[in-house]
Amino acid sequence: MRILAIGTLASIVAAWFGGEVFDSIVIPGIWFPFGIGVSRTQYLYAMAVRLLGFPGVRTLGSQEKA
Repeated sequence: MRILAIGTLASIVAAWFGGEVFDSIVIPGIWFPFGIGVSRTQYLYAMAVRLLGFPGVRTLGSQEKA
């Protein structure tokens, strides 16, 4: 659970401070997959939402066994 929490925290912090972190290592701010602009913040938040789901599912599974 701690690894999931740290990963989620890291992705949210990277989304908040993406300009300071990723601009210095020359990662573009917007990509255009299929001709639609998607920012790196949207990618990071999508990853954070998926990471937030794992502890919830894991908690629900342990309550059913008890």
